[in-house]
This record gives sequence, structure tokens and C-alpha cells, in this order.
Amino acid sequence: MRAIALLVLSLASFGVAGCLEIDAVDGTLICSNVPNRACPEGFYCAPNNTCWRDGHPFLDMSNVNDMSVPPFKPADLSSPDLAEPTD
Repeated sequence: MRAIALLVLSLASFGVAGCLEIDAVDGTLICSNVPNRACPEGFYCAPNNTCWRDGHPFLDMSNVNDMSVPPFKPADLSSPDLAEPTD
């Protein structure tokens, strides 16, 4: 009886393990080399070889100019000292 219960429990656990829902952020999963199954169901393989959810656009931020420095000459915000000179 114990063996039957163990068998039923193990079969049930394997059945539930196959129904795993993936909750991964876009770009965190690497595409597989398996043809027609590069990414889990509901995902697609982006050009950088990572999986993204269907309907989410792939944004390639690898070729963006440095946005920390403005492309123009910044205004000179320094001003002359307004304090009265002391003798």
C-alpha cells in the first residue's frame, strides 16, 4: 500500500512540474539552440540571443550615444563675485 501511495505521489509531482509558468523579465533568458524551441512558449528570440515576451518590443540600447554629455556647449553659469571688496 505504501508503494502505491509513493508511486501516485511521484507521478502527481512530475505532472505538476511540467506545468510551470515562467515569470522572467525580458532579456534574462538566453535563447536555446534547439530548433523551433529557442524560447519558452509566449516568448520570442531577440537579435541579441535573449528571450522577450511576445508583444514586448526589443530595444537595442547597445548603440546609443553617451547621453551624459550634451552635444552642445553648455552655458557658462559662473558669475562675477557680487560681494563688496573689503579693505
